[in-house]
Amino acid sequence: MSNGESKAGAEIPQLDISQLCKQILPVTVGSIRSSSSLPSAGESYDFYQTYPAFTSFQRRVNDKIMKIVTDLNALHGRATKREPLPDDLVESMLEANDQILEGVGNKLDEASGINKDAGPIMPDGQITNAKEKIIAASWNRRSTSTIQDKSKMKCAETISKPQLLFREKPDNTIIPFVPRLFEKPHAKKPLPEQLVKINSDRHKTGKPLSMILKELGSQIDTSIYSHPYEEEIKSCGVPSASDNVTEYKALDDTPLSVVESSLSFNLMMQELREESELAVDLEHHRYRSYQGFTCLVQISSRQKDYILDPLAVWEDMYKLNEVFANPKIVKIFHGSRNDMLWLQRDFGVYVVNLFDTFFAAKKLDLAKKSLDYLLQHYCKIRLDKRFQLADWRMRPIPPNMLRYARQDTHYLLYVYDRLR
Repeated sequence: MSNGESKAGAEIPQLDISQLCKQILPVTVGSIRSSSSLPSAGESYDFYQTYPAFTSFQRRVNDKIMKIVTDLNALHGRATKREPLPDDLVESMLEANDQILEGVGNKLDEASGINKDAGPIMPDGQITNAKEKIIAASWNRRSTSTIQDKSKMKCAETISKPQLLFREKPDNTIIPFVPRLFEKPHAKKPLPEQLVKINSDRHKTGKPLSMILKELGSQIDTSIYSHPYEEEIKSCGVPSASDNVTEYKALDDTPLSVVESSLSFNLMMQELREESELAVDLEHHRYRSYQGFTCLVQISSRQKDYILDPLAVWEDMYKLNEVFANPKIVKIFHGSRNDMLWLQRDFGVYVVNLFDTFFAAKKLDLAKKSLDYLLQHYCKIRLDKRFQLADWRMRPIPPNMLRYARQDTHYLLYVYDRLR
């Protein structure tokens, strides 16, 4: 008899859910009370950080939490990044919880004899006459919402898929990544001829890459897989240190340009070419898309903020290389790893001369490396993070979401000055 088999006649103990909940509740309440007594971000936290005993305790607790999260993800076949950003860690935990609770919900439905697949599949935007049902995964979210939160809580099924309007439709075929470039501003080394031909065809006709590569067969030039700006990035150098610090303007006193047409895009590009430093951030959607796609690009100069809607100018986005690949313009990001991936994958946009405030904070061994901490530390400003998990496909974008998106880049140039 294997270890997994029960002995004949042995009774399987029944789990009393009510009793289990009674045991868990006081532990949970105690944990919340204990966490509330910890010093909050700001001056109080910075003060405690000066004591080695506190930092040592914090490091042990952080390691313990990371192990729990890593083990939880591993149990459900999910990988945890090494040294994840706080936002990535929260997202990973939410997704793991969603997966667990969805599985629990499915098992409970099966036990109740409910067939979830019995109803017809409805197209996007249509609602069946069935009563609204609470999804198990919704336990991760707030149970109540204010008027300000409605843009976050809006049902995503009612938003049509913007990627269906792209000239080149999403292709989920598993193939090696091929850069999307068909022209290369600020080049030291030209693009491979075959890459130019492939991507010109993709851009003009929307022909899937997998089909083009299949037609080429053994005639594929392997140089098309190389990083197109490798030489330019390596020869760029590092921005020099400076004592110059330019104070940021109040958010409401700074002009805002919302770019959602080819005309406004070209006007924005004319202005950006004149800048020497730009702060950049992206908002991405992946919860209802296999690969995900970029929904918003925020750019800030010293004088102006820009909110770029890539869904409206998707076919023009490659032109950003005129600025982003310009080695004379410093592009400031915070935690740019995913941003680089999204820019290259969606638009064929590459960044030459990058300054990442996350890695600068890490190099300086600051107490925390998050953007929220840097803004509190240097600007005495706390970000409104209510829309961190919002559905950025929504159009028109609500004003409160626009304001949230602006904040991620508006103060970043000042943080860059202080870190240098």
